[in-house]
Amino acid sequence: MDTVHLVVGATGEWSDRGEWMVGAFSTAEAAQAYIERLRNLYQQFPQELCGYERPDKEREQLEKIMTVLDPNFSEDYTGTYWYYDTVEWKG
Repeated sequence: MDTVHLVVGATGEWSDRGEWMVGAFSTAEAAQAYIERLRNLYQQFPQELCGYERPDKEREQLEKIMTVLDPNFSEDYTGTYWYYDTVEWKG
């Protein structure tokens, strides 16, 4: 059985939580490596202030950089995190 490993981005909590698809990978290792790249890039920015608490210029710079790897990148006061899920390939 073939599987696909989907990397998902998420931000928020409870009813304000948002999720989006980042990409599909053929192996769990590749998905995890991509998540590590995302996390490493994201952690280059201060984590004390998130979302609209960030200064405008910093938020604009963060979005510009993050959307290279995560085109739908979003951040709120809880920050952003990524995980992967595995599904069966039906094609």
